[in-house]
Amino acid sequence: MRIALIGAQNTGKSTLIEEFIKAWPMYKRPEKTYRDIIKEQNLNINKEGDKTSQKAILNALVDEVQLATASDNKHIILDRCTVDNIAYSLWHYAKDTTGFTTEFIIDCKDIAAISLKYIDVIFYVPARKEIPITAKEGRELDPVFREEIDNIFDSLVESY
Repeated sequence: MRIALIGAQNTGKSTLIEEFIKAWPMYKRPEKTYRDIIKEQNLNINKEGDKTSQKAILNALVDEVQLATASDNKHIILDRCTVDNIAYSLWHYAKDTTGFTTEFIIDCKDIAAISLKYIDVIFYVPARKEIPITAKEGRELDPVFREEIDNIFDSLVESY
């Protein structure tokens, strides 16, 4: 089964995945993830994200699903999927970030929708006040940003 956890930054997705793997060790994370692409290409993310970085991250997330589907290991757990990319792109679209046009969003949505057919279960991990925002490389520390992203996830989950 291919499982993905989605949600804003600092909601506990990675921690949940670590605990999940301890309980079900047959599950593995992908060998290469979107985080590797962010580091390799020195991409701007979160509030500083741009059209180029969001497209590269979307492609990396699609690659993760394709590699998981093609691998012999059918027990894969993903820390994020293309839904996350859409949520962050929609935030930029709402903020009128350069390049985030209606056409860009539609194109990304179409790509994301195709990749979602290869994920068996998606768990949404909402932001909660009990989970503090902690500093870690690449994390946005702005609580308002986390809340705005979380609201987008709420809307996406509610609409589906």
